[in-house]
Amino acid sequence: MRTLNCGRRAARKTVDLRCSLRPRGGPEQRHRIVELSALGAWLPTAHPLPMGQLVEVSLTLTGAPPLSLRAEVMWTRPGVDGGMGIEFVNLDAGARERLDAALASAPMAPGRGAPMAPGRGAPMAPGRGAPMAYTDVYH
Repeated sequence: MRTLNCGRRAARKTVDLRCSLRPRGGPEQRHRIVELSALGAWLPTAHPLPMGQLVEVSLTLTGAPPLSLRAEVMWTRPGVDGGMGIEFVNLDAGARERLDAALASAPMAPGRGAPMAPGRGAPMAPGRGAPMAYTDVYH
């Protein structure tokens, strides 16, 4: 179990949460979140949405109604070990409060998420030992 910071604007919590994403004008997609912060999340998927895509996110939390947030896809990594980083946008005080509560109560899941490169905290390119280039959600 771990909380990651790596010099970021907000610490990330390693979790295993169910969520759904609805791109503007598109069908709902079911995903899971493996890293969550007050600013965004990492969702593993072999088929990430395009960078810049705006989505409605609904987090399924144990014992609470779903939390609905708006987000933008800020970086992607396609392929089997891929995923997408989303940044929450335009959070009102109520959504921020519920997200903070979700972070405080969400069970941590060990060993989830992308391996971290030394220094900047960028995800490592699978099998290459070098950080991947991306628009960083958290810096």
